[in-house]
Amino acid sequence: MGMKLFAGITIQAVLSVCLCGNFLLAQKALLRAEIPGEISDGKPSPPVLPPVLPDFKLKSTVVREMDVVESPPMLGLPPVAGTITATVHLVEDPKLPDPPPPPVPS
Repeated sequence: MGMKLFAGITIQAVLSVCLCGNFLLAQKALLRAEIPGEISDGKPSPPVLPPVLPDFKLKSTVVREMDVVESPPMLGLPPVAGTITATVHLVEDPKLPDPPPPPVPS
């Protein structure tokens, strides 16, 4: 009884145990699973092509800095303070297709 852990995967013996009342029941199930052929030929996968981005034409840019203060992560510590920089670019309509509608729940 054994297992082979390569392209021809074989699982031969599985033991399931169940405790019912004061009796211990054991059942041996025979399973066989195989994957035909080779899983990989040993060559690396080709690189993934980068996604094609639309040609955005920039109309304007707004940069805003905000000072923020958050509550402390634990009692006894000082509040967390810092600055957040938000950059918003306004672009011309790239005429992208509308996204598909969300699925309707049944």
